[in-house]
Amino acid sequence: MVMALPCLDFVDAMERFENDREFYFELVGEFLGEVKETFAGIERAIENCDGKELQSRAHSVKSALGNLGAKRAYQLAYELEVCGKSSRMESAPAHFEQLQAAMDGFAAEVVKYKAA
Repeated sequence: MVMALPCLDFVDAMERFENDREFYFELVGEFLGEVKETFAGIERAIENCDGKELQSRAHSVKSALGNLGAKRAYQLAYELEVCGKSSRMESAPAHFEQLQAAMDGFAAEVVKYKAA
């Protein structure tokens, strides 16, 4: 179940970044600044029932989320990617709403770890 996944698996993220906290937080900051544009594209793809565009944008964000340790958001981006690939768009709005909530949780967890 997606909700059982952590918003941030910081141990996993640090393994991927060879414990370079400074570099990790720098990349997360850049990602969070840029993801708004990607999310706007996802929203347009859903509104236009454009499965190919949804698949492409969801795949792009999924890859970044995986590298940053955002487990819950990664899984939800994967589910959006599958919606786009299969052109079964009826569940895409709900998955996108959950992805946005998971991103809020991820951002909040990043703040906690950065302050620690």
